[in-house]
Amino acid sequence: MRFNTLVLLAALAGAGYFLWTRLAPPPPPPPPPPVAAGPTQVRMTCPACGGEGQLMLIRGHAKMDKPYACPICGGRGFVARVPPPGAQACPDCKGMGKRLYNSQTQRFVNCPPSEKELAARLHGSPCQRCGSTGYLVKPPGR
Repeated sequence: MRFNTLVLLAALAGAGYFLWTRLAPPPPPPPPPPVAAGPTQVRMTCPACGGEGQLMLIRGHAKMDKPYACPICGGRGFVARVPPPGAQACPDCKGMGKRLYNSQTQRFVNCPPSEKELAARLHGSPCQRCGSTGYLVKPPGR
């Protein structure tokens, strides 16, 4: 009887161990590797319209102001861009990628335009210095 009891106990212990290893909760998975920070979008207020999205066409002494969409930001008042690593905003277009151009005088206009410059409708012209990207990237080692 002792032998039968020992065999029965060994069988129960084996079955218990088998069930314990199969039914036990699995160990938690390892934590995921840290994710590298993605590119950060920069929102720049338009220097031409000051964030209003429009310029005023000033005509004559009667102050007949006529608003029109800003040609630099397209009427949004800002431009959102993802700058490349190591880049700085272009000093000519101030990071917008376009410059104000007066087609009557055939000259570029500095931002914000003066009241005298607003007497003519201004247009947006691609910035030649940065190639319309809005940023200048320094070559490595400089």
